[in-house]
Amino acid sequence: NRPLLHHHLVVLAWPLALLAASTLPARLPPRAIVVAALAALLLVPWAARGRDTVEGTESARLRTAAVIVERATDPGEPVVSDLPLVPLLADRPAAAATVDPSAVRIGTGSLDRAQILAASEGAGATVVGRSFEHVPGLVEELERRYGAPEIVGGIRIYLAEPAAA
Repeated sequence: NRPLLHHHLVVLAWPLALLAASTLPARLPPRAIVVAALAALLLVPWAARGRDTVEGTESARLRTAAVIVERATDPGEPVVSDLPLVPLLADRPAAAATVDPSAVRIGTGSLDRAQILAASEGAGATVVGRSFEHVPGLVEELERRYGAPEIVGGIRIYLAEPAAA
């Protein structure tokens, strides 16, 4: 996946921690312990800020899309989405076939257009905002089936039944 997403870097944490721990001497001098503690303390604000990788307008976009999905679907009704936070924020289950809508699954064909469309038939909403955009003919077929989508900052939301005015 190019570029790597923020959550891909988590994979590096364990091997690096194990390597670092294996290079430590059996007993550290007190001065080294103080320096390490101060360095760790200086990293706390950076780590706290980095814990939420979805910020600002991206977060607002996802919340707005989630509100639309929540209002237009029934509790327990599945949602097909390539943005996993949308069904989560809307308190709706993700459709089983599309729980992992990663670019890798799309690119390798392990999640194809037919599977996405089949999942959308039983879903209350279908959300297209990232990897689904690269599935040939998907957007056109969703528009043919469900009509014009509601669009929030580039996120397309196709509702099985349009929301009541």
